[in-house]
Amino acid sequence: MSYETGESAERELVEIFERHKLTPIKVPLSGRSQPLPDIIVPRKGVLYGFEVKAIRNKESVNFSGKSFDNLLDWLIILRREGIPAKGYLAVKLRETWYFAEIDRRTREIKIPSDEMIGLDEILRILKGRKRRKKVDCTVRIMGSKEDAYKLLRIIRECLEKKGYIVKTTELEVYKDKKTREEIDRKRTRIYINLRKK
Repeated sequence: MSYETGESAERELVEIFERHKLTPIKVPLSGRSQPLPDIIVPRKGVLYGFEVKAIRNKESVNFSGKSFDNLLDWLIILRREGIPAKGYLAVKLRETWYFAEIDRRTREIKIPSDEMIGLDEILRILKGRKRRKKVDCTVRIMGSKEDAYKLLRIIRECLEKKGYIVKTTELEVYKDKKTREEIDRKRTRIYINLRKK
C-alpha cells in the first residue's frame, strides 16, 4: 500500500464518519513509530481507534500483527490507564470497507472473512446501537413425511419472509436404529440450517 493510497483511504473514512454526525480525529503522522491509530472517534465515553489500510489490486489479503501493532500498543496504554477504548483494523479492499476488532490475542487477520463487519455495522456500533448478531443454527424436524413436509413449508415461508437463508438436508429414518437395516419409508428427518442474509 502506498502512502498516497493510505492517506486517501483515511480521508475517505473521515468523511464517511463526518457525514454520519460523528467526530473523527485524523492523527497526523500516525504509524511513524508512535503508538497511535490513524483515526480516533470519541463516542459516548469510549475512544474508537482505526488503523486504516487500502488494497486496490487483490481479492483478499492477510495482515499480521506488524500491520496493526501501533493500534494494539495504543489500546494497551489506554486500558492500563483505565480509559475505555476499542481498536479496529479498517481495510478498504477495492471498493468495499471491512472492519476487524483488534485485541491482545489478535495475531493475523484475513480479509474478507466471516469475522469481518461492514461499514453499516461499524456505523451502528459507533452510534451506540446494538450489533446485529449473526444467526447460524440448525433445527431438526422428525416424524411422518406428510407432517414433516407441511411443517417445513410453514417454517421456510415464515423465515424467508424475515430475511433468513434456509437450507435443508433430508436423511432417511430406519425402522430399527440399532440394526439400521430397514428404511422406514413413511418417516423422515429434515435438518434446517438458518443464516441471516
